[in-house]
Amino acid sequence: MQTSPHDFLRALYHDALAALDPSVAVHKALEAHGLGSGVRRRVHLLAFGKAAPAMARAALAWCADNAMPVVGGVLVSHEHSDDAVPVLTSFVGDHPVPAARSQDNATALGVYVSSAIGAGDHVLVLLSGGSSALIGAPREGFAGEAYTLGVTGLLNAGLTIDGLNLVRRRLSLWGGGCLGEALQARGAEVLVLLLSDVPGDDLLSIGSGPCMSDGATHESVMQALAGASLTDDARAMLSAALTTLHDAALALPPLPQYGAIPHHIVASNAQAAALVLRLARERGAAVIREPKSLVGDAHECGARVARELITTGAVRRADGDQAPLLVTCWGGEPTVSLPTTSVPPGGRMQALALSAAKVLHHAGERARGITLLAAGTDGRDGPTDAAGAIVDHATWHEIAQAGRDPDSDLVTRHNHAALQAARRLIPAFVSGTNENDLVIACVATR
Repeated sequence: MQTSPHDFLRALYHDALAALDPSVAVHKALEAHGLGSGVRRRVHLLAFGKAAPAMARAALAWCADNAMPVVGGVLVSHEHSDDAVPVLTSFVGDHPVPAARSQDNATALGVYVSSAIGAGDHVLVLLSGGSSALIGAPREGFAGEAYTLGVTGLLNAGLTIDGLNLVRRRLSLWGGGCLGEALQARGAEVLVLLLSDVPGDDLLSIGSGPCMSDGATHESVMQALAGASLTDDARAMLSAALTTLHDAALALPPLPQYGAIPHHIVASNAQAAALVLRLARERGAAVIREPKSLVGDAHECGARVARELITTGAVRRADGDQAPLLVTCWGGEPTVSLPTTSVPPGGRMQALALSAAKVLHHAGERARGITLLAAGTDGRDGPTDAAGAIVDHATWHEIAQAGRDPDSDLVTRHNHAALQAARRLIPAFVSGTNENDLVIACVATR
């Protein structure tokens, strides 16, 4: 290997993201599944998430090639773009916490559904990471400001993505199949294509399942809330809101029973991890596929990953491994529990990286030759100017040399400041896709 381990991992990460083109994935999915048969009917596109522009452009091109006229639609992404998507009305939402813009987007979506979509129309829904926040708005009976505060608390409460979405979709206007019900009530035929950003590709957790009926009970939702790390005020507010919404739903007449809406995952975190390893193998490295997804607390994930790398390196060297470099990759979406007051900037991948750096530091010589990159596939890790970070056995010492206390930073969640001081951050960028987080590591076996 001619380049440094840091440069090698950085190139793997960026090259893999460049190859994860959501437009290609959407085109392949439409070729395989189409938009129904028979009479060519009007088509509407509803695209939400960080990959919404690329997915929408691919769908428009496919529809044009197949003589299926797209008459309009709604696109909601997290970034302003100078390159508008024709026919669609575009909005920018708030992420990761839905605020006024996202709530306005949810209202505009409702207006479009009720005024533009008619019986017999096709509706193609394109979902990618970030959708939950970008069209996030409270259900009727729950105030907008309280909704924003509640979602903020849930995001910082250390819940798994499944637990977070179980609660969030019960509070959200379009979550848990509500959008699908509204579309079917208009007489539309609906197809959903998804870019999965959740471990295990649970359809209800991708974008809070706007077109997937939620069969969870009120008791299971309250049980998930009980496991959240929340202030007493936030817990009381969310508990009261969930109970009020549940009681209101029971008082309504039964909804019409619609058929299940077809959903197809066009790309996922597992595919992203597999692509990283394929590129590493093509560049002369030996590879190991990690079957375990990164779930649970990010700091615990970082420590576990570092310990596994130390063990793997020792075993490979003892066996006389002939490959000069071993590459392994984890995917997933860990969580971070944050202080309830004075929340420092950071992200889950920076939290994981700093925790791994501590373990590598204390392992001493056993960790020499191990380098780890942790970053989001969307090019951003939390509300920061970083996509993630690259660490090794020297990072912990470099943070201390820069005048910071890395142990204190780890405890107080000042992960961004610590890694920034050691110049170990990966600058944020817009990748155009989102298949969740990747942790890519290389171990020098000789």
